Amino acid sequence: MSQLALSSRPILVLGATGTVGREVVRALRARDATVLALVRSQASAAALPPGVGATLGDLGDVAAVQGAVGRAGAVFFVNPHEADEELYAENVLSACERAGVRLVFVGVHVDARWKWLRALLRALYGSLFPHYKPRFRIGERVFSAGTKTQLLLASPFYQNDEVFHPDVLEGRYTQPLGTKGITGVDVRDIGEIAAKLLVEEGHPAGCYPVTGPSPVSGPEAAAIWTEALGRPVTYAGHEPAMWTRAISTRLTGRKREDWLKTYRALAKMSGGPNPVELARTAEMLGRAPYSYRDYVNRVVGLTRPASR
Repeated sequence: MSQLALSSRPILVLGATGTVGREVVRALRARDATVLALVRSQASAAALPPGVGATLGDLGDVAAVQGAVGRAGAVFFVNPHEADEELYAENVLSACERAGVRLVFVGVHVDARWKWLRALLRALYGSLFPHYKPRFRIGERVFSAGTKTQLLLASPFYQNDEVFHPDVLEGRYTQPLGTKGITGVDVRDIGEIAAKLLVEEGHPAGCYPVTGPSPVSGPEAAAIWTEALGRPVTYAGHEPAMWTRAISTRLTGRKREDWLKTYRALAKMSGGPNPVELARTAEMLGRAPYSYRDYVNRVVGLTRPASR
């Protein structure tokens, strides 16, 4: 049976102010865990929730990473969309190996039993998503590190919608989910599973899928937003100019380029959740994962003015 980790050593969250990191911090604090974050600036430190400790440093600074990891009982790391992502991942993983600290990692990995098959699948997926080749290499490096690494393999985030929210409020859903649909996941579920792995001992090393309950098509997403907002929202994600403009004007740098290339590939794909992966996600959560409708209703509930 899993046991709670000792509270005398904090859990280090890298990327604590990001989309995934914020939810991991929230879930850890709900479990009364002691949380430490490595942040780049005082402004980022000020943005952390009350009770979260901060240490200044950059993932490119080996000494800063090793110092922070050395204080931790476990480490959470989500791969950033940055040009030096492989360097950052290597610095984190090397520090964890050196300190003998367990790492919970969210990223991209092609899972298979045999190393040769993983290599073959990486080549295949690399041809479909060439900009993700560095991420596939990182995933294999983390997976191969052995008994102290746990990889969360997540479906696309429902929270990606946030980039497209201004269009939704104007009555257009521009995220290119297609007409067959793509299975996503709520970042809150990623945070819950990551926190469970971080605070409990006894969970085996390896891959943990995190997926939502069903695929959502572009027209279905528009209909859900229509219902939640109480006004028409039409699907416009089939128009490349619409979603390309949304991404290009609201994201910058490596993240913008990754998103543009990924959506061009996803626009040609579709699929529902793998039943085994869905069952494992529900088992880790102790409940069914949040649906896309749950996500939309929560967003609208948070942004709608309270009635007087």
